Amino acid sequence: MKYKLLDKISQALTFCCLFALVNSCKGQNQNMDSCKAHFDRAKVKMNSFYKKKETSLLKQALNDVEQSLQCPETRHEAIELKIGLLSTSKQYKTAYEFINSLGVADFKYKYEKEMDYNFFRALDYESKSDTANQKIYLNKAKRTVTKYIKEENSHTNNLDYNAYYYLFLFMKKTGDVQQINSKADSLKKKNPSSAALIDGLRNVFVNDNSKSTNAN
Repeated sequence: MKYKLLDKISQALTFCCLFALVNSCKGQNQNMDSCKAHFDRAKVKMNSFYKKKETSLLKQALNDVEQSLQCPETRHEAIELKIGLLSTSKQYKTAYEFINSLGVADFKYKYEKEMDYNFFRALDYESKSDTANQKIYLNKAKRTVTKYIKEENSHTNNLDYNAYYYLFLFMKKTGDVQQINSKADSLKKKNPSSAALIDGLRNVFVNDNSKSTNAN
């Protein structure tokens, strides 16, 4: 009798655990679906902003993307999108404070946190016409990506075009256009099969009609 009672209790506990697990998974799936929906809405609103130029769309997109930061499945993309939205809406201080609150693992590339933080500090000073501090933080951002290229990417056969995009961007903003040409020519000699891609990247910043200020 005693063992039958224990067996029934064990079965009841097992049922309760399975019930809790199923409901937990159901809740997680609902949260994940909600995060994806918020993320997709944020992207749609950001794209609509570029067509309509209505700043209210950026605010709405930021509200949506905030929700999608809560799920690991959408967190990395949501971080990139939020930084892009803050940059587009010129909320530079909010952007670098947000970046500072994150970990290195929250970014696709491990140099991005430090680089983006310094870049948005530079943009914030630029918005205040403080060219001295702007240049200080631009140079810090440039040193971060230069260090990565020198220590981790220059010895591989695959060029990290993402890193060189940032490097050329910072060279452009510090007025070192000739350095862009020199670096591009040097890269083409070492990577002749990538010459067209390198020239394309160079032309983004050497062309006077091109003005790029967003790191994301």
